[in-house]
Order: sequence, then C-alpha cells, then structure tokens
Amino acid sequence: MFGLNKTTIIAEKNITAESIQDAVVSAGKNIIVRGHIRGCKIKTENLQMPIGGNLINSSVEFRGHVKCGVIGGKSESLNEFTLVENEREQYKEELAKIDEMLLKLNQAINALQYRLSIAKTQLQNSETQEQTKLFLSQLSTCVDNKEQFTTKRKNLIRLIEIMPDRNDLIVVRRIAPVLKVNIFGRSKEFKQELTDLKISWKNGAIRMDAI
Repeated sequence: MFGLNKTTIIAEKNITAESIQDAVVSAGKNIIVRGHIRGCKIKTENLQMPIGGNLINSSVEFRGHVKCGVIGGKSESLNEFTLVENEREQYKEELAKIDEMLLKLNQAINALQYRLSIAKTQLQNSETQEQTKLFLSQLSTCVDNKEQFTTKRKNLIRLIEIMPDRNDLIVVRRIAPVLKVNIFGRSKEFKQELTDLKISWKNGAIRMDAI
C-alpha cells in the first residue's frame, strides 16, 4: 500500500500487509507486515515483522510488544517508538480523588478541633459533655481516615514515578541509527548500530539487553 501521505487505514482488530508506505495505520490488536514500513505513523497494540522486515523513517505507538527485523537505514532519519499506556493516567485520576478527600478531611479536622476548643470554654453539663464526646469520636474517625488515605497516596505516587517492570517490549534484529524509545515518560536514543537486542522497562528505567 502506498498512501502518498494522505491515507489512513483503521481496523478494529488486525491488519496484515506485505508493505506499507506513507500512511497512518491503526489497529486495535495486531499489525503484521512482512516487508517494509516506510514513512508511516503506526498505532496498535502489537507490531510484528519478520527478521527480514524493515521499518524506516516511521513512528510507532504501541500498547503491547514490537517484534521486527531491521529498524532504520543509513540515509534515513529518526524512527520513534512510544509505549502508550493508561495505567499512569488512572493512577493520577485516583490520586486527584484522594487529594480532594484529604482536603475535605483536613477541613473537617480543623472544624472539629475548633468546636472542641469552644466546648472547653463552656459550662459543662450533660448536654455539652455528650456533644464533646461526639466531636471527639468524629475527630478520631477523620484522623484515622486521613492516615489511611495518606498511606494510599504515597503508594500511588510511587506507582506513578516507578511503573512496574515490562519485559521484552521491543525485540529487534538490527538497529540502524537513530531509534528513539519513549516508555513511561522516559526517553532514550540509540545512535549506534546494534544487533540482536531487546528493550525493556526495569527498575524505573529503559533497559537494553542482548537476545
């Protein structure tokens, strides 16, 4: 397929092709290309190419794994692979909800502490004593909830900063410079020619290992 830079192909599940050039190609599950991908924007979960397949001057957004033969060519420009994930965004949304809850709890704690301070200055009788007990019980509940949400907040921040390990995200036979890889907000460029390697996310960093 020759897209002439004005063609978009979208599939709900899979796309299989011999070669694709100068097009935007999007598949919900797999894109399988036996020959070459040149000058394309690829969006998919998994991209599969054989050992002899060649990806040139293209960008790939993927959610699962990439396996291909050769990335780049001597006279070609940047190739870029980006892991698209929604875990971090989900964590951020949850974190925002927790921050909102902590704000409300802090306001409630301040209000209860103020009421308790006022209650101490009042003449004590059965009614004020019961009211003080109620304030103390509510304050204790708010403080306990605040501690639980604070602990959960710390865990979420750690998940956002250091996402879980993902092995063998990209497996490639040969890289001809330059390949740029973006994973979980971190970027790394491979500017030298490399062969038989796999790229993973380990311990909060992009890792390259021999196959």
